[in-house]
Formats: sequence, structure tokens, C-alpha cells
Amino acid sequence: MSADDTEVVQGETTEITFSVQNTGPPQEAVVDINETTIPDGWNITGLTGSSENTTSQFDGIANPNESEVVFSEVSENNSVTATVEISVPSQAAPDTYQIGGAVLVNDGNVADHSIANVTVTKNVTEKYDQDNNGLDSFEVLDAITDFKTQELSSFELLKVIQSW
Repeated sequence: MSADDTEVVQGETTEITFSVQNTGPPQEAVVDINETTIPDGWNITGLTGSSENTTSQFDGIANPNESEVVFSEVSENNSVTATVEISVPSQAAPDTYQIGGAVLVNDGNVADHSIANVTVTKNVTEKYDQDNNGLDSFEVLDAITDFKTQELSSFELLKVIQSW
């Protein structure tokens, strides 16, 4: 099992993908998102599953009440993915958080697990508002300089200018 690391800005949503490769005979697999690893105030807002080789109409059934995706049969040498969408509150501290997932087989036995690193970054406006009293001309010029050196996207620059 593997998990994709991701980066998200405070107050936005992100997707984490957990992938499972079946190297044994065909079997049912459940990808379970470990809710205890999701920080307080964060919410699961979406959950989907997909299979590279669908063998059943019931492959990739999301069960949001249990934070899991059930794959009725994963064929030998095929992989499946479960994608969870998580909203991060605007007051989340900039840091790297770990979200866990596990693949369960044979009536709930953990076959493998993985951790996704979710890095929360400051809202771009807060990043440039160094004195925390609203953006001033010099702080906007810092953002423009970062845009010119490609350290800031045009979308982020527009957010800074709009906030100014």
C-alpha cells in the first residue's frame, strides 16, 4: 500500500490517494482511512474508489460513514485506489500532518498500511502580511518580486492584490 503526499493552503481542501496492489489471488479488499489520524476540525468531504480492472459492478463502493472504500474483488496483479477529500480549517497551524490508511482483507485483518504527509501552508495573504496589520505597498511589492522569480503563481499574486 502507498499514499501520496500533498500540500494544502489553510482553509482549502486536498485529496489524498491510497493505492493498493494485489500480488496474490483475487480477493476482497477494504481501504480504511484511519479517522483518529485526522486532526480535530478537519473533515472528510469526499471518498471515492477506482480500479484499473473492474471485475464487478460493486468495485470501489465508498462507505463515508465508516471512512472506507470496499472493493468486492481485486484481481491478481491489479491495483485499486481510494481517494479521500479532506477540508482543512483556515486556522490550521502550518505544519506537516500524517493521515493514515490501511488495507483490510479476510474479514478485517490489516494486510498493509501507509501514511500520507499533508503539509499545510499559510494563506498567501498572511504569508506576505508580515506585521499582521493588513497588507501594505511594500508587502505587495514583495509578492510581485516573488511572482517575477516564479516563487508565486499568478493566482496567488491576484489573491494578494485583491486583499490589498
